[in-house]
Amino acid sequence: MRLLFKVLIPFVLILLASCEKQAPSTHPASVVVSIPPYAYIVKKIAGDTVQVQTAVPAGSNPHVFEPKPSDLSVLQNVKVFVCIGETFEKKIVRILEKKNSDLILVDLSGDASISHTHHCSHHHDHTSKDLHFWLSPKIVQKQSEGIAASLIQAFPEHKALYLQNLGQLQAELEKAHLDVQSLLSDMKGHSILASHAAFAYFCKEYNLEQFAIEFDGKDPLPKQITSIIETAKKRSIRTIISEPQHSSKGAAAIAKELNIPIVELDPYHEDYIANLLNIAKVIAQESP
Repeated sequence: MRLLFKVLIPFVLILLASCEKQAPSTHPASVVVSIPPYAYIVKKIAGDTVQVQTAVPAGSNPHVFEPKPSDLSVLQNVKVFVCIGETFEKKIVRILEKKNSDLILVDLSGDASISHTHHCSHHHDHTSKDLHFWLSPKIVQKQSEGIAASLIQAFPEHKALYLQNLGQLQAELEKAHLDVQSLLSDMKGHSILASHAAFAYFCKEYNLEQFAIEFDGKDPLPKQITSIIETAKKRSIRTIISEPQHSSKGAAAIAKELNIPIVELDPYHEDYIANLLNIAKVIAQESP
């Protein structure tokens, strides 16, 4: 019996040491998305087969977000990263690729078809892509196909489930598009006034026009506020849309002058379809 214990004890110690070395693999496979709306899309396709993590915390501004070491340390066993083209993503990609050389990168920035022109103090114009393309459900329908293909590449054992879920998601997105279209059917050419220029894709999809209060991401100057007020009066704008991620100082000054309300909408809300409908309902309330 003593001899048996002498033989077994080294074997058990080796087994425990082996398990300890493999501990990191106990983390469930995960997919990281830059912003919450794409967490919704991935969850709809993948269900509970993966853990979905969002890089940008709720309420943060992705345009200026800078991930801390603590934000990156929780990203374990990442197989897929869905990004939209924001600057901070480069840092995350470098970290993730060090942990997993087979990382699948889903870069959606190729769908950015609308540009912003920023006028700087030295009188040079800088044009950058508008990255709020998820506010067009038709674009997201196309993107969902690419996301599903990448998930199938990473987790081929779930291919049948992912394709089935993708079909259901596509139907839901098409219904949302038609519902928004119906809500805004009488609003063709209507102008919306937003604190931040986040709604260009939504406006393009539904024949609206967007005016932004911010200038190059900053609160407007007094002379710019005067110009915005004149435009709002000409366009019969009766509501200002603000966002929790951006300053509403300029919006407050304009709302006070025009005696109109400010309605806060969050284009980054994770409940994607419900949020689209909520945006449409707020705009539809301006119908004459």
